[in-house]
Amino acid sequence: MVKLMLSIFVASILLFQTAYARVVTINSDRKIEIDGPIRNLEKQSVALIKMANKAKKPVYVVIDSGGGSVLAGIEFIQAIDRVRSRGTKVICLVTGKAMSMATHILAACSKRFAMPTSLIMWHPTLGVPPTNWGAGIAAIDFDIDNTDATDVKQKQIFVKGGMPASEEITQVLNSFQDVVINRTHTLNLELYTFGGDTYDYLRKLQCNKVKPLFDFTTVGGKLYGKDGGIYPVKFALDFLLEEGEENVEKWSITISWKSLTAPDRLDNPLA
Repeated sequence: MVKLMLSIFVASILLFQTAYARVVTINSDRKIEIDGPIRNLEKQSVALIKMANKAKKPVYVVIDSGGGSVLAGIEFIQAIDRVRSRGTKVICLVTGKAMSMATHILAACSKRFAMPTSLIMWHPTLGVPPTNWGAGIAAIDFDIDNTDATDVKQKQIFVKGGMPASEEITQVLNSFQDVVINRTHTLNLELYTFGGDTYDYLRKLQCNKVKPLFDFTTVGGKLYGKDGGIYPVKFALDFLLEEGEENVEKWSITISWKSLTAPDRLDNPLA
């Protein structure tokens, strides 16, 4: 049995140098700024990938942030891992502060620098997870052995998307009264960053070789689908290559399930 999950907190070891020890020259055409609370780094992720594809020269990430969304930060870290795996160095400079999630972005870079007056603060994950999420963490393929806790192996993917209004299934009672007897809920998702293991796993989903339960979390820190996960009635997946300045590969994923009510919800202890 496999679950699809959508979040995990990454812990990293941080090593950095102060910028006054050497001169750091930043090319303005290859600079990405993370300024203020981390909420949505989609533009920065896309810009990073485009800069790396344009040339193998270093890309500079300038941080002044007190942290923020775990999912948004991890998405950007995945983009960093992607370009670094293809030979592009990502150099980070902290001009003000790097705290909480911002320190994990800092740790993911090839080289790290900070001003003498910069403030850097890292803290461990807060809260107690509902199950044992495991200690092994990979940058792109999240495959966590959870057998010692629930006999369930969890596969985690980080996606973008949303859940539109559900479709009601009604039945006429007493020849005049429409009663809602069930609802079909749908998640429409897009996955842009993935490794070989995840790619192969999604191909298995395409041909129904695996039939997982799933939970999902949001940037707002809510976990949906407790008590063993949601039973899907349909997984629809399609692999796409988008045209443009470059070919961007992605998975389009639609997950549907039936339930009279909205899914169970609780605060995500890892958010």
